Amino acid sequence: MTEAAFPSLPPFVRAIATRYGRVVRVQGDTPLGVGWSTEEVQHRRFDVLLSLLDRAAPDIPVAVSDLGCGWGALWDRIKDHKTPPVARYIGYDISTEMITLARQRTGHDTRARFVLARGNTESVDYGFVSGTFNFHDNTPPQVWEDYVRNSLDHFAKTCKKGLAFNLLHHRARTKRPMFYADPSLWLDRAHTWIKDRGGQGSVRLEENYLPDDFTVLVHFDTKTDPEDIQV
Repeated sequence: MTEAAFPSLPPFVRAIATRYGRVVRVQGDTPLGVGWSTEEVQHRRFDVLLSLLDRAAPDIPVAVSDLGCGWGALWDRIKDHKTPPVARYIGYDISTEMITLARQRTGHDTRARFVLARGNTESVDYGFVSGTFNFHDNTPPQVWEDYVRNSLDHFAKTCKKGLAFNLLHHRARTKRPMFYADPSLWLDRAHTWIKDRGGQGSVRLEENYLPDDFTVLVHFDTKTDPEDIQV
């Protein structure tokens, strides 16, 4: 499957997929290959995201998805998670090169699957989004914000128990072609997802782990019947 297989992918997103493909061909499976400065920074963000699992039942295996998985760095971090154990991981990315490299790196571990797609194609227990929407390549701000909101709205519908995502903090805004967000707006969006499921759940903001971004962690009431959630 190639980028041409995405008829609904907006042109500005196709351009970003092409650019990331070029970068990973040069940088390979390194933090620079997905636009992170260092492995330490990348892992710090992952650790905050994965704190979403702290409230999960420790002995019940979970299924997770990773939106914008790149070459599979989060899988490396989560595959040995014990409490709870990860029984199924699905990584999604819009870059053919990223997905190809991720599949090569994973080998024969049947728990992990990498899919060339713009978003979740099936429901999971927990979903993660790390850095996926940071680079907008000079897309008009409102156009990009609408794209991010619509993407996260869909993603939230596919996560039965919760999701966590990070964005760049507006206090760190520079002239780079990056998307900087106001945490309060995305907290409100997360509360909307909970309201849509009957108003049961919780939202937590983490913003003091690094100077330039924040993470929103959303827990849904597990009494919500996933069959009632339209994907």
